Amino acid sequence: AKRLSSRSPPSAPSTYHSDPKLSTPLPPLLHSSSTRRRPLHGDPRASARGPAARSGGEAEGMDPEKRGYKFQEFVAHDAEVRSLAIGKKSSRVFITGGSDRNVNLWAIGKQTPLLSLSGHTSSVEAVEFDTAEVLVLAGSSNGSIKLWDLEEAKVVRSLTGHRSSCTAVEFHPFGEFFASGSSDTDLKIWDIKKKGCLHTYKGHRGAIKSIRFTPDGRWIVTGGEDNIVKVWDLTAGKLLHDFKFHSGQIRCIDFHPQEFLLATG
Repeated sequence: AKRLSSRSPPSAPSTYHSDPKLSTPLPPLLHSSSTRRRPLHGDPRASARGPAARSGGEAEGMDPEKRGYKFQEFVAHDAEVRSLAIGKKSSRVFITGGSDRNVNLWAIGKQTPLLSLSGHTSSVEAVEFDTAEVLVLAGSSNGSIKLWDLEEAKVVRSLTGHRSSCTAVEFHPFGEFFASGSSDTDLKIWDIKKKGCLHTYKGHRGAIKSIRFTPDGRWIVTGGEDNIVKVWDLTAGKLLHDFKFHSGQIRCIDFHPQEFLLATG
C-alpha cells in the first residue's frame, strides 16, 4: 500500500468513515439453518475454490486455499465471464459481464439471474454499480460503453469514444460522472446527463487495466500495462504523480475506506 500523503486532505469527506446505515444484515439465506455452514479458517476439508468468476462462464463463492469454502457455483453466462462487481450498498447483489455480450444481475444465494441485459455487440469487459445500485456501467471490447437502468431494465446511454477495448469503468462517488479506461491508453471522464465525454487524459504507454476515484472524488488513479500508477487531478485536469514501483503491469487498484491509503497490484 502507498500512502499518498502524510495526512488526509483538508476537506476529507464523511466517506472516509464507515456509515452505520450501510451495515445491513446479510440475506436470510446466509443465516438459514438449512444452509450448511463451514468455518472460514483452518478446515482442510473445506473446498478451496473462490470468490470471483471462472473463465469458463461459471461464477463461484469464496476461495483463499483452505481458508474459505465454496458457497456456490453456477453457470453465469454462455461463454467466458469477463467481469464482475458486487453492490457495495447492500452487499446482496452482483453483476457479471460475459463474452456472450450480456450483463446479468444476480441476488447472492440465487442461481438464476434477476435480469439479463442484452444490447452489447461484443464481449463485456468491465461492469460497475452506482452507489444506489440502480445504474450499471458496462464497457465492451469494441470500446463502447452502455449505462443501464436496472429498475427499467433498459439502456439509458450508449457512448462511444474509445478506439479499442474498454477495460475499466468507475462511477464518481458523488457527482453524475463516471470514468473509463481503455486499451487505447486513454482515461475518459464522462457526464451522464450531457451524454458525452468531458475530458480525455493521456499519458499511459500501455493499456489501462484499472481505475479508481479517491474517496473524496477529487482525484482518480489509473494503472496499466506500462507498470505505472498515475494519479490525476480532476479539478486541474492534469497529472499529479507517477508511481513506478512495480516491475509488471498493474491489474488492480483500491483505496482504504477510512484512511488516505492506496493499494495496487
